[in-house]
Amino acid sequence: MLWSCKFPLASLRFLYISALGDGMRHAALPLLASSTLDSAIGISGITVATTLPWLLFSLPIGVYVDRYSKINLMIMADIFRGVAAMIAVILFCIDHANITVLVFLAFSISVGSVLFECASESFIPFVMRSARPMAASQRQRQ
Repeated sequence: MLWSCKFPLASLRFLYISALGDGMRHAALPLLASSTLDSAIGISGITVATTLPWLLFSLPIGVYVDRYSKINLMIMADIFRGVAAMIAVILFCIDHANITVLVFLAFSISVGSVLFECASESFIPFVMRSARPMAASQRQRQ
């Protein structure tokens, strides 16, 4: 087990941090693509690479989420997305970034996002076994 929490409600704080990172990715990746690339086809390829993992991996990842620890899967997904983003930053700093790097970055971060989102959606009812699981789920979506 990677991480355990004595008070499960306190563990919901990292969901907000990950959501902030997702929002930054949604804003930064298209801006980076438009400043780096000159073709609209390349930017469209990045958009396809961002949405394709939801189509390809959502069902198999849902099976893994049901079988394994949700909190550990969320942590591994965030670590995976962070490592992918760091590799991309390093490649941009040494001027080896191109359309292939951006498409691979968009695809790999989106695979991590699929894993994190599937695990976080099923994590709320698991933690909130009390009388108000709907209120916790609504609070997470705000």
